[in-house]
Amino acid sequence: MKVMGISIAIATFLVAGAFAAFNMTDERHHTVISSPPPTLQPRASRQPTTSPQKTPQAFPGTGTDAASTNTTAPPPSLVRLGGDRLMGRAIAAPESTGGTLVVGVSDQPTSLNPLLAGPQPAESILNAIFEPLVEPHPDTLEPVGVLAESWSVDGRGTTWTFNLRAGVTWHDGLPLIAEDVVYSFNRYLDSDLGHPASSKLSGIIVDVEAESDLVVTVKTAEPHADLPVELGVLPIVAKHVLEDVPIGALATHGSSTGTSAEAVIGTGPFRFEGIAPDGEIMTRAFSGYWDGTPVLDAIVAKPVPNQAKMIELLRAGEIDVGTLSPGSVSAFDGLPVRMVDYALSGFTMLGFNLNPNSTPIFQDVRVRQALLHALDREAMVQDIRSGYGDVVAGTFPVNSWANPADGLSVSYAYDPARARELLDQAGWTTGQDGVRGWDGRKLSFRLITNSENPMRIEYLNQIREQWLAIGSTLNWSSNPLRTSKTGNRTGDFDVFLLGYDWDLSLDQSAIWACAGGRPAANFTGYCNPRVDDLLVRARRELDPDRRIALYREAQELVLADLPVAILDFPRGLSGVADRAHNVYPSSTNLYFNAETWWID
Repeated sequence: MKVMGISIAIATFLVAGAFAAFNMTDERHHTVISSPPPTLQPRASRQPTTSPQKTPQAFPGTGTDAASTNTTAPPPSLVRLGGDRLMGRAIAAPESTGGTLVVGVSDQPTSLNPLLAGPQPAESILNAIFEPLVEPHPDTLEPVGVLAESWSVDGRGTTWTFNLRAGVTWHDGLPLIAEDVVYSFNRYLDSDLGHPASSKLSGIIVDVEAESDLVVTVKTAEPHADLPVELGVLPIVAKHVLEDVPIGALATHGSSTGTSAEAVIGTGPFRFEGIAPDGEIMTRAFSGYWDGTPVLDAIVAKPVPNQAKMIELLRAGEIDVGTLSPGSVSAFDGLPVRMVDYALSGFTMLGFNLNPNSTPIFQDVRVRQALLHALDREAMVQDIRSGYGDVVAGTFPVNSWANPADGLSVSYAYDPARARELLDQAGWTTGQDGVRGWDGRKLSFRLITNSENPMRIEYLNQIREQWLAIGSTLNWSSNPLRTSKTGNRTGDFDVFLLGYDWDLSLDQSAIWACAGGRPAANFTGYCNPRVDDLLVRARRELDPDRRIALYREAQELVLADLPVAILDFPRGLSGVADRAHNVYPSSTNLYFNAETWWID
């Protein structure tokens, strides 16, 4: 297909890329058609800008202030307006200006060019240099406008319109225009670049166009409700800097290597200054930032090789912010460092091999259900993660707007008696050695995991002990999952213990769909056509209430079938020096309000 003159091949999914989501070793509320928009909350005393944009149309009777006199065109299905870019956080007025804040990072980006750097962690300094159209709210994962002041989708659900903010300039002083967005999106979608977006959105994006200097439209082949958090969150790059650079030359271009500071051009509150010999990435405040000159003079991203060094530097005051492990909290007792924990989108899971040719044990769902009832997941979180984790009933992270607030009908409380009852019903009887058996087979499992992760071993020890209490045993190894021709993973195992990270979209086809989604991560062989149908309908559904209802039904079915047992969603933890103000770590973007940061 063609996307604004760039030929996009229907990309063959790369299994290696899909498996990157596995852990082998994260306020603006939307205005929807059923409710009025939230009150806009402009920052400080700055007034919102005006621009010759397309006015978002609202449905009649919503009470929205985005009124339109155009009554002939079909109303859009969804309109997003304004909102609080500060994510509802309290922002303290600066008591001092200037200075340098140092962020400790475990990894620096492999490239300074977002086109090549790939998805970045929340603490990546690229998030202070470059900006997307929208970014996820840390408490709900809903999109919040950054370079996009508003966006809407037409009544058919296939044409999205993004209205850009007026007055945004690149670090070299040139204005941000719609052509920059078109160029950026086309590059991300080009399969020759190899960005994850090209495979995930292959066959979905039909066209990207600049309607005017401040209006971009994206057309899709079918309704795709997650487009803002799949395409809109990608950092925008400067067309005038990169348009003459072939994809094959990007890696050695100054925009990627940093050898030319003038080529690392973004719109964020801090501009790239250089890379120090020790690998520190240095930035300076951008005085022309569209939302006001930053309070700080500079932010430095300092590479830290390991957790012990992160603790040492944070204790010594040599860094101001650093990501920590739960076991490090006591190291800061009595020190001027505050602990901040936050929800993550990743989870710890047990996956059951449902291939009858590999093992017959898990063909009876009662066995799978019994094994989960036998596990005290709350105790695991306390013992292994020092309490920094969430045990959820469903499959969505606790900070997702789709996580059902009133719970689900299917749940698996810690109940060893119920576990034994289910195994009895399934015909597994207890032998003289205390291990259950059925049809000449012992209730004994081969479990694989990544043993280089110390926490996995702690999980294994507790799982082994709690399963033994109901009459089952396990042996484990660190053998990797093998890749089959279908893109799913198979192997010589009964159960796997791994971690997985959901992306920002609500679609969970990657694990639950019969054929796997994008990326394909259905390693258990699970297949329920009804779940597939619900996932497809939910992916296309633009009405939030109807969409949540579809995901609720899909969750109920998945939980009843239980191909995967989600043990917990770990929580992230960061230490922030007391001298650093307005710094709010999260799983999404540490720098969302970096222009307001200040230090004593």
